[in-house]
Amino acid sequence: MSNQYFVSSLSILCFVRSIFSGFRSPHDSAGQRIKYLGNGRSGQVQYKGRGASFTMYYEFGGGNVVASISIPDEQHWNKETGLALDHREEVLNFIGTQVVKDQTKQGSYKIEGNWLVIYE
Repeated sequence: MSNQYFVSSLSILCFVRSIFSGFRSPHDSAGQRIKYLGNGRSGQVQYKGRGASFTMYYEFGGGNVVASISIPDEQHWNKETGLALDHREEVLNFIGTQVVKDQTKQGSYKIEGNWLVIYE
């Protein structure tokens, strides 16, 4: 149990550290990037790319869950993000991949309902 606590604490520390690092460099031709805006145990992940900008709420998790990011469902995707629905999967995969890269050592992500869950 202490190892899980240590991993979670380490993951939270890394997540908090990246909050202050600003936007990540673009990683693809669409110029996509993300920024972390923290507020204690929760905050926002801000996405910029494809001519749009939007924020999503996140909160830290426990155990092997580093954080859970609230994502717009398909019905509200265009209204909340300004992006066409056909870009949803690509954008969410970019966000998930980038957050895992920024916030974990060997983590993963999974879309579970309206949450993008980041695992250690």
